[in-house]
Amino acid sequence: MHAKIKVLPVIVRSPPTDSLKEASYVLYRWATFTEPYRVKDLDDWRRIPEKVGDVDVVMLFGGFWSVPDPLKAIDKPIVVWSWTHEGTLTMWLWETLSWLRANGIDVPVFINVEHLREYFRALAAYKSIKGCKVLLVLAGNLWFTWGYPGVREALSRRLGLRFVEKDRRYLEEILKDISDEDARNLLEQKGFTC
Repeated sequence: MHAKIKVLPVIVRSPPTDSLKEASYVLYRWATFTEPYRVKDLDDWRRIPEKVGDVDVVMLFGGFWSVPDPLKAIDKPIVVWSWTHEGTLTMWLWETLSWLRANGIDVPVFINVEHLREYFRALAAYKSIKGCKVLLVLAGNLWFTWGYPGVREALSRRLGLRFVEKDRRYLEEILKDISDEDARNLLEQKGFTC
């Protein structure tokens, strides 16, 4: 089972009737939504960084105040989403994305629900593998890109992965006492299909 992304919905001015419902429905497998933070005035807007806490993503709905500093202070990804029945970018969304980027706040752009879903799926995968241990089995002359030291160092730095290098004979020695049936059962318990 993968980790879920914790999302703080920030609702500016008017409540988004369809957008928040649609986002939580579309992202239910990869994200959980906290209680929305409602922004009614400029003081609420300036308090956004205090509300972020342990969430993984901040998701803006409904508008913005033309003061970029509170958003610049957030060290988590910021997602801007507006849902329409046609599944197209709204003019508000385009204006918001343009304003954020013009103010040096890099945000991803999603032109449809599928792109939004893929982004959250990737964030959930990232959260799941962060800090894992990777067993690297050397098999003769076979070598893959992730086996190069520079690639391993980058993966360790970005994801906190630890690599353990072992010869294939080491793995064969460990696995010889495990029956195929036991291996299949373990894989099925972990959610893999054989």
